[in-house]
Amino acid sequence: MNRSLWALALGAVMVGALGAPALANPPKDLAICAACHDLSPAKQKLGGAPLFGLYGQKPTISGTGFAKWDRAALDKWLANPSAVKPDTTMAFVVKNDSRRAKIIEALSQLK
Repeated sequence: MNRSLWALALGAVMVGALGAPALANPPKDLAICAACHDLSPAKQKLGGAPLFGLYGQKPTISGTGFAKWDRAALDKWLANPSAVKPDTTMAFVVKNDSRRAKIIEALSQLK
């Protein structure tokens, strides 16, 4: 199993085990993110940082070089998180430009 699938499976198990709040119907483009990230206003830390209200905010992780999570920063991060921060635990990579754009648009609306 490749790293991305393994991380996704682990995140899904963690979410189920923790009984984390989840949006009843996460936006379609963010459904994959919900395996490791809380999308709800509760902003609980799961395997990854909560994503609700993330867009436009300063990153809470150090070493990214980003002033805020905007389209350019999120595009670079989602394309290859370990290139931005080599010791990141985020193994999921979104190679498809169109899919990344849809995820970023959905994140910008998650507020």
